Amino acid sequence: MINDIISGYLKNNKRIVIPELGAFLRKSADQSIVFIPFLNQEDGVLSNLIAENLGIEPTNAQQLIKKYTESIKSTLSTKGEFLFEGIG
Repeated sequence: MINDIISGYLKNNKRIVIPELGAFLRKSADQSIVFIPFLNQEDGVLSNLIAENLGIEPTNAQQLIKKYTESIKSTLSTKGEFLFEGIG
């Protein structure tokens, strides 16, 4: 669900931040997507997108994002990688 929102957003936008994790950036030249871990400050874009898509309050969306990032970090610590569906 959140992966779909992120990948959909990146089709028409250059950047989306996943708070406390990092940001996906779409390069203009070749349209490839890179992950930048140090761009991880909450900017409200993802929580607002989730809130709009799910019809919930942004604070509830932030809680979903927190669970999402915890799940990703857990998978990274056990498997060493995480596949973002629709992104890579």
